[in-house]
Amino acid sequence: AGTTLGIAVGNNVDTNYGNNISGAGNIVLNATQGDTYFNYTADRGAVRIFGDNAGFTGSWTVKDGNRLRVDSLTALGAGTGLTIEDGGQILTNISNFNSAVPITVQDKGWSETAGQLGAIRLFGNGVLSGAVTLTGDTRITAFGGAGTLSGKISGNAGLEYGFNHTGTGSGTISGLNGANDYTGNTSITRMTINGENITNGGAASSLGAGAIVAMDASTFNVTGAGAMTTNRTFTLGAMGIGASSIGVTNPANTLTFTGVINNVVPQVGSSAPFRQGLNFQQFSTAGTGGTVVLDTAAPIITSGTTVHRQNLTLAGNTNFTVGASGFGTAGTFN
Repeated sequence: AGTTLGIAVGNNVDTNYGNNISGAGNIVLNATQGDTYFNYTADRGAVRIFGDNAGFTGSWTVKDGNRLRVDSLTALGAGTGLTIEDGGQILTNISNFNSAVPITVQDKGWSETAGQLGAIRLFGNGVLSGAVTLTGDTRITAFGGAGTLSGKISGNAGLEYGFNHTGTGSGTISGLNGANDYTGNTSITRMTINGENITNGGAASSLGAGAIVAMDASTFNVTGAGAMTTNRTFTLGAMGIGASSIGVTNPANTLTFTGVINNVVPQVGSSAPFRQGLNFQQFSTAGTGGTVVLDTAAPIITSGTTVHRQNLTLAGNTNFTVGASGFGTAGTFN
């Protein structure tokens, strides 16, 4: 069954673990609030793994208040799994890290000054290709960086990419698997997400199977080829922090929207003067994007937001309207 190795952090300093780890035991990051050496506040120390752990075949567990910081290309080894409990986090800190270790995860992650930056935080173009199982609603970010999350994501929970933070780091996550079948809704906030596809609600897609996609100051790019249709509801601007964009990057792709696209009035106290709306991505080279078809009875934009219509078609029962913003300036469609 192997041996359990517990690793705890110091008081506001990182624990640097540079020994090579091998074998089939269990590694637990297990500092707790009750430990006298453990300062349970934002930006407390992390456990940094520097060793060559290619020979490790056991499991990892990151408990509440602990952060596993990956600083070696073989940090996770060929482990059987990584479990991130409420308040825990994995950060792929070293450039070009690549791991196929499966991950079980939930919650918003480790607390830092900028906020809870995700139970999974990608950085340095790290790649996590193992299956991801959501055991509860989960936040994943690439705050201040970028990475790839290509393993299939499953579970009866929702997924939150990014959040409404006060920092400048937005981040990009690419490679989302078109077979993701988690059942909850998806939100994208202050981030760019690149995924293979999007389908009707209830069917697997890069954004899971949930019926609602909420976007605030974010971008979702569909990268796959072929005809795609989605009847999902897109809810835009609920936080009042900025317009969002949807891009179809492959010339061989036609993406048809048949569901409702809601422009949400900003929350009370928001500095945004008008509804946020939606941009369809204008690519730098004319003609390089795919085709977007709007085939929905709901108004698409009522916000004074510019809609770029490169290869954009109005079809079917579309009721397209452009309303006046809080400044009295109409939106544009060009």
